[in-house]
Amino acid sequence: MSAFRHRAILRMSHCDAAGVLFFPRLFELANEAYEELLREAGSPLAGHLPPEGRPLPVVHAEAEYHHPMRPGQEVELLVSLLAMGRTSFRLACEFRNREEHRLARVETVHVVLSGRTWSPTPIPDSLRGGLTSLLGDPSADG
Repeated sequence: MSAFRHRAILRMSHCDAAGVLFFPRLFELANEAYEELLREAGSPLAGHLPPEGRPLPVVHAEAEYHHPMRPGQEVELLVSLLAMGRTSFRLACEFRNREEHRLARVETVHVVLSGRTWSPTPIPDSLRGGLTSLLGDPSADG
């Protein structure tokens, strides 16, 4: 399975009073990597906004925290495609330090919606193709 790589430097604004990454910021950074992935896949997130586009809301999110992250730390985010169905896809975003140690992991499930009816709709071929060209076909890993 391939992964999309995105680097980030943790800022003071990402951290809490204890000087470690504030837990909701993990989701913000994972979303930043996701937006860059979509841009690289030729399907920028802005193009999915209604009324013309098909929104891609997160319907499930979970995180595992393995090691504290601090301001000034450079992290690499590796986004991989875990599953793709007819109307939804599941991504993992792993946070690693320079030594390749896992710091955290976020998983999200995104559903494609009709911008008019807000009901699930099939993943557009352009998005499906862009994601699988960058990340591989998750069904081929089984």
